[in-house]
Amino acid sequence: MAMVLMVIIKGVQWLITAVTIYQFIIEESIQTVQMGIYICMQHNEYEEARKLLRYLESDLISGLWDFNRSWGWLAPHCSGAFRDFARATENSVNVYKKLLGIY
Repeated sequence: MAMVLMVIIKGVQWLITAVTIYQFIIEESIQTVQMGIYICMQHNEYEEARKLLRYLESDLISGLWDFNRSWGWLAPHCSGAFRDFARATENSVNVYKKLLGIY
């Protein structure tokens, strides 16, 4: 009985870790793309910045939201932080849209 319980506990720990790490990887991807947008704008590469912004908005942010809504409950210790990060990123996207003339 104790061994079965240990296997269940280890499985739950693995799920929590996997959900946390996956969201962390998406967060880091978002930050990398945001840095790319910033660098493009610093070098007057506005079309490239727009492309990155579209990718950020259509794939990465929505991917974080979708995963967090579906699986975030398995890692309650950090799901709120990733939701807050997604909201903050959406605010950043809105600022970049204004700077790049995208409405």
